[in-house]
Amino acid sequence: MEMVLVQPRCHHPDGPVRRWRIDAVSLLEWSADLVDAARRTSAEDAPLNTGSHCKFCPAAGVCPALRDHALELAKIEFNQVDQRVPVAPESLSPEMLARVLKQAAIVEDWIRRVQEFAHFEAEAGRIPLGFKLVPKRATRKWRDDAEVEQLLKQMKFPLTP
Repeated sequence: MEMVLVQPRCHHPDGPVRRWRIDAVSLLEWSADLVDAARRTSAEDAPLNTGSHCKFCPAAGVCPALRDHALELAKIEFNQVDQRVPVAPESLSPEMLARVLKQAAIVEDWIRRVQEFAHFEAEAGRIPLGFKLVPKRATRKWRDDAEVEQLLKQMKFPLTP
């Protein structure tokens, strides 16, 4: 059996189209392993493994492993003298700079998930201490004022000067 994966917009070292062959028995064994692994995720003591896949997880905003991982990564940005003062980016070595950039997405995703969770909680009446829920101010604007004016004239809508 040949399997083909086509992802034209996804950068991959092997290109946008990848092919591989697998025999039916191996595919059935793999699917059984996959089902077993999926079942194990429901266990009380299931291990929490962080990584780039966390951005797809609906529990990312409340995951203790992702929180700990994000906080550990954030420590890279802070010096040892004062934990509240970020290290100047120009003082990072090229290796450290690469490490920070590679890990930034995980921290950003976690923060975004926490913000989404906090907003959901606030909408439910459980506002985080020191915050408030403020309605957004709509700033709607016509894309083409002349087109709107012409449409209103066709509808014989009275226009004010």
